[in-house]
Amino acid sequence: MPASAGLVLRLLPPGSPAQRAYGYPSLAFLESHVGRYTLATAHLDSAIVMDRAHSDTSNEARQRLFMTELETVSGDSLSAHEHMADFMTLFRHIYLEPTLLLWAGRTAARRGDRQALNEILDTLARRVKKEVPTDQAALSDLEGEAALLAGHRREARASFALALPLDPPAHCQEEAAP
Repeated sequence: MPASAGLVLRLLPPGSPAQRAYGYPSLAFLESHVGRYTLATAHLDSAIVMDRAHSDTSNEARQRLFMTELETVSGDSLSAHEHMADFMTLFRHIYLEPTLLLWAGRTAARRGDRQALNEILDTLARRVKKEVPTDQAALSDLEGEAALLAGHRREARASFALALPLDPPAHCQEEAAP
C-alpha cells in the first residue's frame, strides 16, 4: 500500500510550489513508514525550503517537528536536537494549535527535554479552551507525559485516564492501557 501511494503522489502533476510543499510531508511519511529515513528527511528538507520561501512558519514548524521525530527514530540525535531547537524558536513566535503542541510536548518528553516540555506545557495550558474536549485531552495527555518523565507513574496514569474519555483515539489509548 505505501509503495502504490508513493507512486501515485510522484505521478501527480507538479502543481504550484505551495501544493508541492504540502505533498513532500506525505512522501516523507510514506518513506518513513518503510524505514527509508534518509529519503524521508530529504522530502522534509524540500518542504521546509518551500515553506520558508512562502513565509509559512506554521507548516515549517510542523515539518521541523516531524524531522525531529524521524531523526530521533533513525538515531541521529544531534540533528534531532537541532531541529527541535528550530521548532522551539518558531513555536515561540507563532500560534500552534493544541493538538500540535501535544505532539511537540510528547516529542520533547520522549527525548528527555524537560525545559522544552515545560515551556510547551505552559503554553498549552494557556491556550486550552475548556469547552473543547480535544483541547482538554491534549492538556491532560501532556501532563501525563510530564509526570512520566519525572518518574511519577501513578500521576501519569491518572492524567492519561482523564484524557482518554475526552479524545479516545489510539494515541491516547496506548498510554492508558494497564
